Amino acid sequence: MKLFATLILVSSCLLTHAQTFTEIIKTAAFDREAEDRMGYAVDIAGDYAIVGAYGDDFGGLNPNMGSAYIFEKTGIEDWVFVQKIFNSDQDDYDRFGWSVGIDDDYAVIGAYGEDHDTADGAYLSKAGSAYIFERDEFGTWNEVQKIVASDRDSSDEYGWTVDVSGSTIIVGAHKEDHDEIGEDFIFRSGSVYVYDRGDDGIWVETQKVVAWDRQADSGGGDEDLDIWHYQDIDYGDLFGCSIGLSGDYMIVGAHNGDYNVDGLGGISQAGAAYIFKRDAGVWEADQKVVATIRGGWDRYGYSVAIDSNVAVVGAKAEDHSEFEGAFLHNAGSAYIYTRDISGVWGAQKIDASDRDVGDHFGIEVDVAGDYMVIGAEAQNFDEDVADELPNAGAAYIFEKEDDGTWEEIQKIDASDRDSLDLFGDAVAISEHTILVGAWQQDLDSASMLYTEDAGAAYFFSSITCTEETITQDVDLCAGESLEVGLSVYTETGTYIDTLLNSDACDSIVTTNLSVAPLIESTTPVNLCFGETYEIGGSVYTESGTYLDTLTSISGCDSLVTTELNIAADNIVEQSFNICPGESVIVGESIYSEPGSYTDLFEFEDACDSTVITTVDFITEIDITVNDVEFPIISSNEPEVGSTSYQWIKCDPYEIIVGATDIDFTPTEDGEYAVIIEKDFCVDTSACYNVVGLGISSNLQNQFTIYPNPSSGMITIDLENIEAEASIIIYNNLGAIVFQNSIENSTTTCDFSEFSNGVYLIHVISNNTVRYRKFEIVK
Repeated sequence: MKLFATLILVSSCLLTHAQTFTEIIKTAAFDREAEDRMGYAVDIAGDYAIVGAYGDDFGGLNPNMGSAYIFEKTGIEDWVFVQKIFNSDQDDYDRFGWSVGIDDDYAVIGAYGEDHDTADGAYLSKAGSAYIFERDEFGTWNEVQKIVASDRDSSDEYGWTVDVSGSTIIVGAHKEDHDEIGEDFIFRSGSVYVYDRGDDGIWVETQKVVAWDRQADSGGGDEDLDIWHYQDIDYGDLFGCSIGLSGDYMIVGAHNGDYNVDGLGGISQAGAAYIFKRDAGVWEADQKVVATIRGGWDRYGYSVAIDSNVAVVGAKAEDHSEFEGAFLHNAGSAYIYTRDISGVWGAQKIDASDRDVGDHFGIEVDVAGDYMVIGAEAQNFDEDVADELPNAGAAYIFEKEDDGTWEEIQKIDASDRDSLDLFGDAVAISEHTILVGAWQQDLDSASMLYTEDAGAAYFFSSITCTEETITQDVDLCAGESLEVGLSVYTETGTYIDTLLNSDACDSIVTTNLSVAPLIESTTPVNLCFGETYEIGGSVYTESGTYLDTLTSISGCDSLVTTELNIAADNIVEQSFNICPGESVIVGESIYSEPGSYTDLFEFEDACDSTVITTVDFITEIDITVNDVEFPIISSNEPEVGSTSYQWIKCDPYEIIVGATDIDFTPTEDGEYAVIIEKDFCVDTSACYNVVGLGISSNLQNQFTIYPNPSSGMITIDLENIEAEASIIIYNNLGAIVFQNSIENSTTTCDFSEFSNGVYLIHVISNNTVRYRKFEIVK
């Protein structure tokens, strides 16, 4: 058995969670092409990140089918591309990747331009759809389900926004027109659809959510607004234009919403956001939030995010500072809401420290723990406000202070920033990592090759590390292996590895490996049948060649080859045919009856033997004797073949000359037996007692017995016998079984206690014996 040694290193390098976020990786698509727009949507959760490229064309002439790229963190901040995904039923202008969401092993991607239902039929232009991917045990992301709205309709643009948290997915359809039951048409009022994953792995639509105060467009507004807003005008509240999900809380933006929290005070496109809470599986209204001082075309709610008890709402076109002064057209702002113990969400307004006209601060927002990132894709200056590039873009990081307020701690931008990159149009944050999209960035990941609007995304981290160098000397036994990171070593040598640690700084490890040679031996072993051989932890019972690994005192294994030979079972079989009365001796055993017998002979210096002896009689002789007709007696052994008989008198022993027939007639009382010889075997019967031949008369016809045979009750009629008489009854062996005197000429006796058989009755009167046989049959 091979042994494996695994090296586990605990790095002692400095691990600092600083308040400064540093760009660590720029990523661009490996198959990038013009106008792919990678980075238009981004999301990150734990060790996984996803970047959408809704303009990816797959070889057509700008068909915008769309795709998404998934990244995995393999070290402390070593993000690597692992897979490109796209929808299984892709068509032109699906715009798959317009919105993305990822959490744990689940990813959801929106395709608001998709036209077909889940069966790729029922065409409805821009009804929209979303696709769910799940990560399998091998790390591969597989499409598991396409979802569409239960009440889908043309131009709903379902999939404009998506998010996932745990086993819940939400999908926004900002141009959907009906309420939660599919009625009450209000043009582009918008809706959000909720899906939950069942135990069978199927995601099921469980609820449709709409604004609880949904109304038609107010038509109000600021008549003095600059006409340059015309390109943003879009009638309807557009509820679902932005969404955020965290556990049992959901926030939905409606940046074209006109009305205050009380449903009054219509201001065109001032915007609003709605917070929902899940109670017993049902999403219910919690709180509607709006800007502290609402203004027309502020687009409050253009972006939203939520994490636990903190929510943030972006107002990309808001003109005033956090103190409601310093008018700068479309500078943008954001509002942070913290839920108190009573469940009320309290607000704090924030803006950029270097806010400027048209920055669109708040176009995208995200929050995780004590950190928040706000995008400003039209910002022109770098982090030092020294280099102006129109619409290069930037993002701002805020941290929660001890008093619960949020303060800006850093402005970040791309290391290779350029005009019109729109860096910050998509942002995401998870733990200590920030991901920012720049969908109009033109350079590859090495900032060299130009491809217009191919797009890119940038990873930033607040963790800094100093790489540590480690040297180790390792001794192994032959057959063992050493794992250092992803490397496996089995031979003597010097090896250098870089360890990408997930919870510590990377390390460079130099390993001086020495592998001891393998010790091998061969041992022949001979055993007797039934014995076993043990070596190490192995037990062997059959002949063969076996290989065992044994651990020696030094700790290294040795390989022992055992050539095992187990002798066959030593069984001796013998048969004997004997005559009755003879016997067979096997060792210390004596056998005189037919049968099969087993004896084990044990030897000190050799293998034991098993002797199986079968004993049969050559012949069997019936040595019983019966009377035929008094006083004739007969052997029960049939007179066939070479069978011979010799009658004898038992006491004293005397051969009766000439008595060699099967029948014999004694002439006097006594005990007689017969010697029978058959098939070379001789046996002698038991002695048979003959009684009654010593009396002078042999009369049989002067008394009668009836009934005969009888079940036991018989009548004895003495006829002309006048003197007193006595009776004696013998069984078939000549033994007296009854004796009594008779006073009447007719006497009835009860012999029912006698066994079945033939009996001889003697009647004695005046020294005369009369006899008859009777039979009892029950």
